[in-house]
Amino acid sequence: MKEAHSGSEVKGWPPLCRILAASASAVCSAPPVDATVRKMMKFSGQPAVPAAVKSSLQSLIDNRKSFSPQLREFLDLVDGNPTCHLFIDALASAVDEHGSTGVFVSPPQAAQGTLIAEALLLEPQMILAPHESFIKVTVMAGPGTDPGQAAVTLLHELELHVAPASDLLREISQDVRSDDARLGLVLAYLRRPDEHVALDRQEQYVRSAARIRLATVGSSVHDWGAHLMTAACADALEQFAAYETTPPNRVANSVERTRWLAALVEALRSHGPEAVLQAQPPARPAVHARPAVEGDLSTLVAFRTFQRVDPLDIIDEARTAHGATVLGVLDLYRHRIVPALLTQAGPLGLTDTIQQTFFLTYHGVPGLIAWEAGNTAAGTADGSLEDVKVVPAWPPREPVFWLTREERTSWNRDTGIPRSVFDTPGIENGSHLYVDGVKYRAAVADSDRVGETRLFAYGRRYMALRPVR
Repeated sequence: MKEAHSGSEVKGWPPLCRILAASASAVCSAPPVDATVRKMMKFSGQPAVPAAVKSSLQSLIDNRKSFSPQLREFLDLVDGNPTCHLFIDALASAVDEHGSTGVFVSPPQAAQGTLIAEALLLEPQMILAPHESFIKVTVMAGPGTDPGQAAVTLLHELELHVAPASDLLREISQDVRSDDARLGLVLAYLRRPDEHVALDRQEQYVRSAARIRLATVGSSVHDWGAHLMTAACADALEQFAAYETTPPNRVANSVERTRWLAALVEALRSHGPEAVLQAQPPARPAVHARPAVEGDLSTLVAFRTFQRVDPLDIIDEARTAHGATVLGVLDLYRHRIVPALLTQAGPLGLTDTIQQTFFLTYHGVPGLIAWEAGNTAAGTADGSLEDVKVVPAWPPREPVFWLTREERTSWNRDTGIPRSVFDTPGIENGSHLYVDGVKYRAAVADSDRVGETRLFAYGRRYMALRPVR
C-alpha cells in the first residue's frame, strides 16, 4: 500500500544495503546466520515473528539480484550512502500478513523522520536543506502466517512502492536542481496515481517473481521460489483488478488493461521472465483539466478551495496557469486562504478547535494544516481574503454530533455511544453520521450482540458505531 505510516518515524538501525554489501551471501543460499546480517531486518513484536517467516524474508533478500533494474539501482544507491536509507521492519501481528511503505525525510543524523507528504505541507525547507531520506517498509506477520506469503508481501512493497519512491529520493538529492524544481518533484510524486494501477510496476513485480523462480530452480529453496511466483502473480492480478475496475480508479479501458496483465502473467508462466507480449500495455486515458479560472493567483486558489479541490492539485494548477512556485502557493494557501475560510466557522457556531478543524477538513484542507490553523488562531490573521466562500455542502448532509469535554478524554466506540447520539431518536441501521469530525456508520439492532460485535442501549434498541474508511 501507499504511505501508511503517519507522524514521525524512528530510524534506529543501519541502512539495509550497507549491511548487505558487508555480508554478501550467495544467491539462493540458505539464510546466513552472521550476526551482522541479522541486523538487516528488525524482527520484533509479541509474539515473536516466526522463524520460518524470517527465513522466507531472508531468502527474498538473498535473491535481490533478480529484482527489477530500477529497484537494484536504488539498492546500489543506498549502499554506502550516508544520507539515503532503506529499512525493512518485520513485526509480529495477530492478523494476516500485510505490508506498508513510507517515505521520510529528516535533518542530518536526526533520530526521527517526517513523512515527505507532511514535510512538503508544513516544513518544505526540510526538503531543500541538507537532509537524510529513507524508505521504511513494514511487513506484519503473525503465528499463522504462510512464510511464502510474507515474502510475497515484501516483494509487493519493494516493487510497487519502494521502486517509485527511490526515483524521488535520487532526484531531490541533486543540488543542481532549483528549489522549486525539487519541490515540484515531491509534488508530482504525491499526486501520482495509485501504484496498484500502474501497469509498469505490476509488470516489474511479476517479472521479478519469475526471475526469482528461475534462479531458484535446483536449489534448496526451489519450492519456495515456485510458490513465490505463483502467489505474486495471483496477488498482482487480484490487486490490479480490485483497484483498476472500481471507482475512483476505473477508466474507459480498465478491462483491456486488466486483460493485458493477465496475458503477461500467462506468458511468464509459459516462456519465463523475459517473455514479451506483442501488444503494448494500454495507457490510462489523460485526465481532463478543470475549466480555467479567470483572475489572479489568489482568485484561483480561493475558488479551488471553495470547490474542495485537493491542495496538491491546486498547487500544480497554480504552477501551470500562473508560473507560481510551490513555496509561494503553499504560503498563500496556509497563511491567507485557510485563515479566511476559518473566519467563517465562528458564525456557524463552530467555536472550539476540534469543530473548526472538522470544518476545514470538510472543505478539503489537509488535517495538519487545519489543525495548525485552529491552534494558532489563524482565523483572525490580517490579510485574509474575503472571496473565500463556504462550500454549499456545509453543513454535511449527514448528522453532525460533538463529544462533550469529558467524552473527549474517555469515549471510544467500544465503550458506548456518545450522549448527543443517544439523545437523538430515529437513527436507522446503516445511517452515516459524524462524531467530532469522524465519519461512522450506525449499526442498529434489536439485541445487544450482532456476531462478535457488542451493541449499546439506544432507546428501545441497541447501537454500535463503525468507522467509515
